[in-house]
Amino acid sequence: MKISRHGSGANYGSREAHFPEPKFSWSEGDAVLQVKQSRVRDFNTYADHNYVVSISVEEFINMLQVLAGAAMQDPARLAPALANALPAITQLQAVGAGIVRA
Repeated sequence: MKISRHGSGANYGSREAHFPEPKFSWSEGDAVLQVKQSRVRDFNTYADHNYVVSISVEEFINMLQVLAGAAMQDPARLAPALANALPAITQLQAVGAGIVRA
């Protein structure tokens, strides 16, 4: 995973932070997906930082809609990766359709 940034006013180029082994989890208390990475090198110094990126369900749905649109535009490119995700996609579909209930 890669995070990049550049100035919004004075753009002096992009800086990047890399998450070589991100850990993905669900935070029940905050009801968000989390992406965690320890010891990420700072953009400008020699310091390391621990990152936690929180993604709400609504934000995830927006990302899923963008991915679905991309998959429809170029199915051959995304089909192999999505094939591995079919069990998870089917579980989400069952919950969204009301087949699985609390």
